[in-house]
Amino acid sequence: MAHNLPSLVEYLDAVQNPHVHFADLSLKSANYASTALGQPLAETGGFALTFVASCNDGQKRAVRCFHKFSENIHGRYQSIAQEVKGLSPQYFVNFEFQKEGIQVAGQWYPVVKMDWAVGETLGVFLANNYNNGYQLTNLRNSLSELARYLEAKGVAHGDISDGNIMVSDQGKAIKLIDYDGMYVPSLANMPPAELGNPNFQHSGRDSSIWNNKLDRFSFIFLDVVIECLIHDAGLWVETKSDSSSFLFRSGDFSNIGQSDTRKKLTRIPALHDTTIKFASVCGDSISGVPSLDVFQTTYQAKVVKSNEANSEPQRYRSAYPVIAAREYNTVREFVGDKVELIGRIVEVKEGMTKYGKKYLFVNFAPWKGETVKISIWSDGLSRIANPPDVRDVGKWVSVIGLVEPPYINQRYGYTHLSLTVRNESEINFLTESEASYRLGGPKNKTQETRPQNCSTSPSKGFGEVGQTNKERLDYINSLTQGKNRSATPSKSQSSSHQPKRQPQGSKKSAVGGSNQTGAKDSEVLESFGCLFCIIGFVIALFAKAEFGGTFWVWFVVSTILTGVVGTCLVHAAKSK
Repeated sequence: MAHNLPSLVEYLDAVQNPHVHFADLSLKSANYASTALGQPLAETGGFALTFVASCNDGQKRAVRCFHKFSENIHGRYQSIAQEVKGLSPQYFVNFEFQKEGIQVAGQWYPVVKMDWAVGETLGVFLANNYNNGYQLTNLRNSLSELARYLEAKGVAHGDISDGNIMVSDQGKAIKLIDYDGMYVPSLANMPPAELGNPNFQHSGRDSSIWNNKLDRFSFIFLDVVIECLIHDAGLWVETKSDSSSFLFRSGDFSNIGQSDTRKKLTRIPALHDTTIKFASVCGDSISGVPSLDVFQTTYQAKVVKSNEANSEPQRYRSAYPVIAAREYNTVREFVGDKVELIGRIVEVKEGMTKYGKKYLFVNFAPWKGETVKISIWSDGLSRIANPPDVRDVGKWVSVIGLVEPPYINQRYGYTHLSLTVRNESEINFLTESEASYRLGGPKNKTQETRPQNCSTSPSKGFGEVGQTNKERLDYINSLTQGKNRSATPSKSQSSSHQPKRQPQGSKKSAVGGSNQTGAKDSEVLESFGCLFCIIGFVIALFAKAEFGGTFWVWFVVSTILTGVVGTCLVHAAKSK
């Protein structure tokens, strides 16, 4: 397979004309799910973009088109396909690897045609049901049975995580999807295709680890998470969990002794022993990770020493590239990829499509020009109980999603990059310190006073090489501060959370006068302007009564005259 694979934009163009570009007859005649803008709907995962095809036989299928290179993917998928044929359809879906499946720019590229797996992804299921003990118990039992089954068959999925398990029937049924990184015995001499989502993997996993035990840590982790949530559903909110990270994150696994979540759980008597065992697994080498059955029964925890005194401040690690939403050019480089976007809301715009369906845009800069935004269409709004509104202007959010191709509107002169949100768990509000931490700052270190205006922002252009994340954060604050002052107060934000403003007059302006003097002059002129209008109004009433004529003519003349006289008096007073 060629190293230069088609981009998201090129695949979108091809899927819009399936009868021309697909080789498979059923895919040629299929209808493809689309976005509110009429583009084919694409999801990203692993090495591929996934399109949803409704075929003429009445069946729905996933069509995976590769946009990232993987060594010998044809031979790899042949081996995986052969193995999956002998595995239970309870856990696996049928698929077909087509070496020449789609034609883009005159060249053929592979696709994987998979039967559709019903249900919700594991991440969405947990985000929607973390407080439902019955469904969590069902899911825990289902995952235990799956772990046991894979151990017995000597295979491993390789990326047991939020997006690769489909859950249905209230947690009683689960299926695995996306087999790019699957280990089967016939692939033992090939290197792994991927290392899995780090939020679900042991910190010791690297390219040298390639065997049928790859999934052990992931299953133990999920079992611990579900046990904790069954005991106390409030932990989901307390740990800022979302559909792509559950209670812990990869940074916790690599330094479990310093993990805030680990400390919290060990203080809960009912979860103490489980947490100690999980900490032991995290602190041990990856070769020492037991099976889930052993972990639940006979596993003996080892002592985990905390190295807090010698540790560097814990840094945030996401499963995806973390990008500041104001960095338009950087975001554009990730079109077609899944990212974690961190930004401060500048505008919230509601509207209706030409089909009469409601939508919501959350902008990270004024909508005119080049802007990054969150799009929430009618299907997403139907699933989100509390969508963002104008009261959220000035708040920080994190969004995980696919960066869509630029939308260009030549009539109004703007270009927008967008991430579409379809579930409530995909958008999460952050404090300013948490936003700073995720963008690369030290954990829990609050930001200092923000710049007063753009003239006092960092001297480097935004997003330039060498600029620190703190400089970027301060620059974002400087651009959004004016918006935040004029916005309606936040839904639940207290005044104590508002960042401190830099005292006026602390810096000299570019023209030599102080900011404080300029601000006072502006306030004086605004006050006199109102006074002139009032005086003009009174004089106009008097003149009309005494001399007749049109009121508005008298009002304009009197206002101008009083304005001229008043301005002269102000300047005369200042000159003294």
